[in-house]
Amino acid sequence: MWNLPRPSSSRLAPSCSAWPGNPEPVLRNQPIGRKLTVIAMVAAAAGLLLAAGALIWLAYQSELRASERNLQTIGTLMAANSTAALSFNDPSTATEVLATLDATPAIVRACLYAEGEPAVFASFQRPESADCQTGEVQLDGVVTARLPVQLLGETLGHLQLTATLAPVYAQLRQQVQLTLTVLIGSLLVTVPLMTRLQRMITDPVLHLGTVARQVSETRDYSLRAQDSGADEIGQLARDFNTMLARIQHRDADILAAQKRLATQVEETRTANRELEQTMDQLQTAQTQLVQTEKLASLGGLVAGVAHEINTPVGVGVTAASTLRAAAEQLVERLAAGTLKRSHLSEFTSTADDATRIILSNLHRASELVQSFKQVAVDQSSAERRHFNLKEYVDEVLLSLTPRLKKTPHQVTTEIPEDLMLDSYPGALAQILTNLVTNALIHAFDDRRPGTITVQAQAEGEQLRLICSDDGCGMSPDHRKKLFDPFFTTKRGAGGSGLGMHIVFNLVTQALQGRITVETEPGQGTRYDMLIPLRAPDRPAPPSQDPRS
Repeated sequence: MWNLPRPSSSRLAPSCSAWPGNPEPVLRNQPIGRKLTVIAMVAAAAGLLLAAGALIWLAYQSELRASERNLQTIGTLMAANSTAALSFNDPSTATEVLATLDATPAIVRACLYAEGEPAVFASFQRPESADCQTGEVQLDGVVTARLPVQLLGETLGHLQLTATLAPVYAQLRQQVQLTLTVLIGSLLVTVPLMTRLQRMITDPVLHLGTVARQVSETRDYSLRAQDSGADEIGQLARDFNTMLARIQHRDADILAAQKRLATQVEETRTANRELEQTMDQLQTAQTQLVQTEKLASLGGLVAGVAHEINTPVGVGVTAASTLRAAAEQLVERLAAGTLKRSHLSEFTSTADDATRIILSNLHRASELVQSFKQVAVDQSSAERRHFNLKEYVDEVLLSLTPRLKKTPHQVTTEIPEDLMLDSYPGALAQILTNLVTNALIHAFDDRRPGTITVQAQAEGEQLRLICSDDGCGMSPDHRKKLFDPFFTTKRGAGGSGLGMHIVFNLVTQALQGRITVETEPGQGTRYDMLIPLRAPDRPAPPSQDPRS
């Protein structure tokens, strides 16, 4: 029977009560560089302690088993050597046999008992241990073995050996000291290395904070933060620069409006500058959208914006040119002294018509820009908001007008005027864009005029959204693979095979809904989606590839 001690957990790991209070309030007000350093040090120390603890424990178990095997071997040998002494009832010989254990420092006591006799037949003990008659050994850790003494199958007695685990504990302490030395050395190496590496994060953040502080103090919106790369901090810097650019343009508009107190000729020039500024803003918006990773698919949308507002801008330029020509003619007549009341009345009428046309078309261009801008912003973000479904669907379809104009097909909607959603318009815009674009590419191969219909209605807490077309439909084989990534029948005609896969992921993951498809060859296709009127809190980021 083995009586083996097990080390207390307090010897291998500090008590939880030894740690200070929750460090979160202390770290919350520390610089981000120090936070990163502390986190790295704690993580490295924890990893090293866990690994070292596991190795120390395995080493301890190995040494403990070795001690047990050694004690078993010695006990077997001593029991075999003691058979003669027990057979002839010779305690002195048995004592001499046990005395040879003095050469084994780990064994502190050996007690030999005759079979059926409670008294000790022979014994060996070291000074620091109690004798066999006194009782237990008063040492910190011992291992005990009890072995029978047999001769030709007959049990003559038993031998009890007790060994100290002091050598095992000494080696364990050495390993703990070595572990602490390695831990301290690792931390000494980690701290300067982490201090240098964390500047890769803190320097761009500090630079961005410095620029923000300068803008706040000087109100100089021409300042720009340095782009630090393609990571989140770089994206934050680019968004910050975009915000400064918009504020700068806003201030420029305000100053331009304040200066519209000159003559009608100056008003004409101001209107021309506003038109040029609008075109510059559109070109700037197009560049920003193309360069932004999340808005890669909106390049065509920006081109459509420019195409759509070309008509009101062109009309405004024509009216401005007419007004300018009338003003120049008025100035010439005034200089020549031939100006009459009728000329002035004619100029006033022309100026009134021209300014009215300019303002009307500028207002129309502004509405178009705002409509496209809202769709673009929604598609580039995962922001959740309340919105009117019909109005938003109309804005999305308006953004697809340039593409629809190139086809004989039309899109109709059947949506209640008062249907409101608390959802993610970006995901919804991507779904509608992909479905309409997919129909334009695949549904109308015969080039005959077709119709795409978008229907919606509330059903309790759910929204049923249906997008259908009267095109050529799909075969059962194509229907089975419809939502598979990279499946397309128009690989060389603009299809990437990702559009319907993105739709499926947005409906089922981002909006936590479901989508079904009904289609037959020659019977068109119907997409039936059921999504919550109040969407979940965290949508998946919408993808940007509208093709399939």
